[in-house]
Amino acid sequence: MQDFHVFYQIIFLEYIHFWVEFMTQQVAIIFHSLKPLALSNVTTTYFWAG
Repeated sequence: MQDFHVFYQIIFLEYIHFWVEFMTQQVAIIFHSLKPLALSNVTTTYFWAG
């Protein structure tokens, strides 16, 4: 029974590791595609605010 517990723990940790890697990748992709947009938005905002 103890081995089973360890087995589940390893699976769980692997799953979390995979999930974190995946989400980081997704965020990086989204951020990368949004960055030019955000930069132009910021400059526009500053332009109008200034």
